[in-house]
Amino acid sequence: MKWLGKLSAGFIIIGAIMSVGGAPFSIWIPFIGLSMLLIGIIMLFYWSTKNFIWKCSKCNNTFEITWQQNLLGMNMGVNDKLLYCPYCKDKIECKGKKKV
Repeated sequence: MKWLGKLSAGFIIIGAIMSVGGAPFSIWIPFIGLSMLLIGIIMLFYWSTKNFIWKCSKCNNTFEITWQQNLLGMNMGVNDKLLYCPYCKDKIECKGKKKV
């Protein structure tokens, strides 16, 4: 799974370059670039959902989230999200930690 984060970053970078810089060469290059950009973003969400556990700042329990919670959870900073804790039944700021 370590390679998935790097691969998604590569897709995002190459997709962005092709989307912006490919227009003078062909009409299809920006569309291919945008599709690569979208695939890279989806892969990044999948990678971050599977490789992080979240710790509630209120009850200190750890839990995993779904990709919907990862997408819709409001970011509160680096590795901090406003999430619903399944243990204390409260929407509170949680800290993300990488799985070992």
